[in-house]
Amino acid sequence: PKITLLLVVLPMFTTQWAIILLARPFAAVWIILVGRGVAGFALGITLGVVPSYIIDISSPEYQGLLALGPQLMFSIGLLFVYVLGALVSWCWLSLVCLALQLPMFVLLLLVPDSPHSLVMKGRKEQSKEAIYWLTQSQSVAEQRLDKLMEDFHLCQKKEGQNLHSILPLLKKPSNWKPLCVSISILVALQLCGVGPLVFFSIKYRK
Repeated sequence: PKITLLLVVLPMFTTQWAIILLARPFAAVWIILVGRGVAGFALGITLGVVPSYIIDISSPEYQGLLALGPQLMFSIGLLFVYVLGALVSWCWLSLVCLALQLPMFVLLLLVPDSPHSLVMKGRKEQSKEAIYWLTQSQSVAEQRLDKLMEDFHLCQKKEGQNLHSILPLLKKPSNWKPLCVSISILVALQLCGVGPLVFFSIKYRK
């Protein structure tokens, strides 16, 4: 996950802000659309990578709380852009967002890679070092590494599972309620109109 963020996500976000800045001298709407397309692709990768990365590097007792971090940061980022966008032009706003990519890159270099990902790649010692960096405890690092190795071997045994082995789970009535609740929340989120309010704002001028 860390390598994906460093080599894919951050460069793509940097590229999209640079492309949007280029739209001003060229006065071309299609350049903005290309930039937003790159941003959408990068956001899709981010939403898939960041939550699992945060859960992997966090302590078990805080995983549920920290898993809310991506959505919280997403909301704070929108608030930041709305407040700053009310004070400056979109060109300056894009420049500020472009400049923020550098500290994010530097801070990401300081944290270790996912211990789980390292174990999956066969890099056991580096996984142990990453856990020790996160916990500052040799005993905890050894315990968590043993648990990761156990889970890794269990996953290897279940590699043969496919969709046909998962579908029978839907026959259990105990799974219907959480499934219906999850789908209902997603449908309500899309139908409440929050999307246009967030992504199609304009700056009102008298």
